[in-house]
Amino acid sequence: MAKKSKQFYTFVIIFVIVGFVIAVKTTKRPEATTVAEIDPKVARFKGEANAPIKITEFIDFQCPACANGAKYLKKLMEERPGMISLTMKYFPLRGHKYGLPSARYAQCAAKQNKFWGFHDRVLASQNDWKKLNDAIPAFEHLAKEINLNSKQLKACLADNALNESITQDKMEGTALGVKSTPTYFVNGKMVVGTKSLSLEINKILKLN
Repeated sequence: MAKKSKQFYTFVIIFVIVGFVIAVKTTKRPEATTVAEIDPKVARFKGEANAPIKITEFIDFQCPACANGAKYLKKLMEERPGMISLTMKYFPLRGHKYGLPSARYAQCAAKQNKFWGFHDRVLASQNDWKKLNDAIPAFEHLAKEINLNSKQLKACLADNALNESITQDKMEGTALGVKSTPTYFVNGKMVVGTKSLSLEINKILKLN
């Protein structure tokens, strides 16, 4: 009897262990933490809301002048904290193959509150991707650099409403008279190009 009892308990233990192993293997790993989406328009704003110099920029990420303008504005905002607020709007140009695709990734980054991280990197690396036959892998790499949630990014890029939101910005710019990039509205006044922007801002700073 003792021998049979021992065999029985051994069988039970083996059964429990095997069952546990199977359960572990078949249990799905939890999905990566979902990032709460925010209003992209909020994400595309930086600076103080009550800043005396309010700038709205219409941008094409493939535009070389836009990359230069971004450097100027970043330095200026660091040197003049609290003086400038910046709102970004999309204006992909027809002649730029990756104007729209880059804006799509930027908008998806905005939904995860990482617009400016993508904005800075995509412009800084512009010369590396703008002449590629396929720049999408470059945008995917930038998305990983700023730690975008890949599942949400994929869903965002597949959303038909994504292009509509970009088109709305461009239609708004067209209605305001925007024809090229970068075009800025400084306290409501339209100025085209970084040089004109610099002159306008200097005028305002002298008055403050």
